[in-house]
Amino acid sequence: MPKYSNLYDIAFEVVSHTGDGSDITGDMVRTAILKKLSDLSDVEIMEHIGFCDCYEIEESNDEN
Repeated sequence: MPKYSNLYDIAFEVVSHTGDGSDITGDMVRTAILKKLSDLSDVEIMEHIGFCDCYEIEESNDEN
């Protein structure tokens, strides 16, 4: 049976003090993503993501 990798986008907000976001750090991004995820129910999260792409994964000898 084939397996597929389904790619999605999720939007989140990071508040900063610059118009170009040059003061945004990795920690700020991680915190914003985790907050967004924790605030959404399982149903809501499906409404807040966008499908991007899908491709078939080649089978390997591993049992994934």
